[in-house]
Amino acid sequence: MNSEATTILIAIFSLVISLLSVVIARKSLKNRQLNNTKTLDMQNKVFQEQLMQFETSYAQNRLADRAAYIPFFMLKVDQDIYRKDDLLIIPIKLINVGRETAVNISLITIHEKGGLEDYFKTSHTDKNIHFVHDYLNELYAEPKGTVSFSAHCEMHDTVYEVTFKVQFCDLLRRKYQQEFRFLYWFAQSPRISRNKSSSHPELMDDVV
Repeated sequence: MNSEATTILIAIFSLVISLLSVVIARKSLKNRQLNNTKTLDMQNKVFQEQLMQFETSYAQNRLADRAAYIPFFMLKVDQDIYRKDDLLIIPIKLINVGRETAVNISLITIHEKGGLEDYFKTSHTDKNIHFVHDYLNELYAEPKGTVSFSAHCEMHDTVYEVTFKVQFCDLLRRKYQQEFRFLYWFAQSPRISRNKSSSHPELMDDVV
């Protein structure tokens, strides 16, 4: 083999080596890019999971803090139902067992478009038979403080379950609602039954 042929073979070999080097380099770069993409995806997934855990933990802690300090009313039974002419008068008292003062306390209608006659919902009847007799004596209640009002209805000897709602704010102007339920049978006892309930305050309007 003469020197010219040898030179050509060396040039071809060098060209093949160069081409292979370019292909290997491109493949290596592509693999690195793919690995980087996978790494970024994995890091983003981990970040999103951590962010979700943080948001969940923050929300739970905030709810726990709020629950520890919000006003919380319980239905208190310490007065008898009594008769006045042809009406039954039902005294109702709420005690703030929470750790914060409640302000702007008010009764709210059971239905969104209800009127003044719609503060109570009565079981076993489609129409309302209970009405406000005396309105709330106070519009605020400190911890362990009470608010009172009364309902009236025509005389009857039926067992009725009565539901009503109140609305109030805490000192940070967050608005809450609570629902209360009680049972009574005046023909058997002048007292509201121990079968009564007070829901947990429901946050209606938060303050950021």
